[in-house]
Amino acid sequence: MRLILLAVFFFISFKAASQETFSHINERTFKDPTDLIGYNFRPFKMEIPGNYNPTMVKAGEYSFGITRGRLYVNGNREIEGLYEINNIEPANYGYRILLLNSRNPSDRGHLKIILNKYAEAESVIFKKGKKGQEVIFHLPDAKKNVLDQEKKYFTDLGEITVEHSDSLWGQRIFPYIRIDQQANIQSRLYEVDSTVITFEEVITIKEKKKKRPKTKKKPKTKKKKKRKKEKVEEEEEEWGSLAEMNGENKEEKIEEIVQKVTEKKPRVPIEEESQLEKSDLEEIDKAAAPEKDGVVVKRKVTKKYYVKVKTIVKNENRTIEKKTLSFLVKGIDEREDTSAKSNEERFQLSIKSKGKKELYLYLNGDRTVSSIEIEGIKYLVRGH
Repeated sequence: MRLILLAVFFFISFKAASQETFSHINERTFKDPTDLIGYNFRPFKMEIPGNYNPTMVKAGEYSFGITRGRLYVNGNREIEGLYEINNIEPANYGYRILLLNSRNPSDRGHLKIILNKYAEAESVIFKKGKKGQEVIFHLPDAKKNVLDQEKKYFTDLGEITVEHSDSLWGQRIFPYIRIDQQANIQSRLYEVDSTVITFEEVITIKEKKKKRPKTKKKPKTKKKKKRKKEKVEEEEEEWGSLAEMNGENKEEKIEEIVQKVTEKKPRVPIEEESQLEKSDLEEIDKAAAPEKDGVVVKRKVTKKYYVKVKTIVKNENRTIEKKTLSFLVKGIDEREDTSAKSNEERFQLSIKSKGKKELYLYLNGDRTVSSIEIEGIKYLVRGH
């Protein structure tokens, strides 16, 4: 009973996905048979070998959805149905999926996937059974303006380099394909889906204010002007008789005495004093100046790191819902597959999140972003 329900679920899922658009040649590369699992081919025209008048088909009128054990075919009554997959084998033209007829094991059909030199699927050839006739289904090329627009929006292979985990923060990934690993279904993402994965660093500054206690002012000391005046008078009397003998008047005598008194307290030259005011005195004033309104401010800076997934989900009742997943990062571990090539996924960054959840970011040998896995969903960048 469970197998029947799963079969119905996959059939409905592939059929619903095929109602929207065609699948284009440049959409996906198939470098390994496992890349076919979950993919749904949606052709735009069909032809029978020997007949040079191909038939144009509507989007979703025909589709071929592949899972690990079944092929789901949507089309006319002659070919529509559920077929068991016996084997997927590589061929010089691409791949051949051998189909198994449970009622008659000797009556086997197949689905051929024809690839170009870039490992992109250009067409599929379906044959229902041993006595059936092959039918060729062609996939369309995307228009140049569409390709240019997609290149601007989506993240491409080799576009984002992650030298180390600290260089992640501030990056944004716009994935091109979403793979539900539990359901084994691949789906194309479009600009209207608004799917983006961000790596965010959030800095929080907390301030604690406290009033500065008032300090008591020291009493001002009075200058001893009186003492200086008395000293001048004493010296004036002492030198009085001598000045009269030398013929000096009173003004010259006082000038000499004052000069003697002032020479006892040498001052800094004016030039040096002005230099001190321009440089050092400004810093001293700043250090001595109290904070604004006499308030002491204590600051605490904290940093938190998040991985966020934002997307638009279409529900079964055709309503649209904006969805955001947020993961608080607790740590990042890196693993390396030394057997992987430079154009294959070689590095895995295991991102540990709150609640023992782990996210996996995969990098190619040149440390550029290839894919990211979050809660059973794998997101691929453009070029896979």
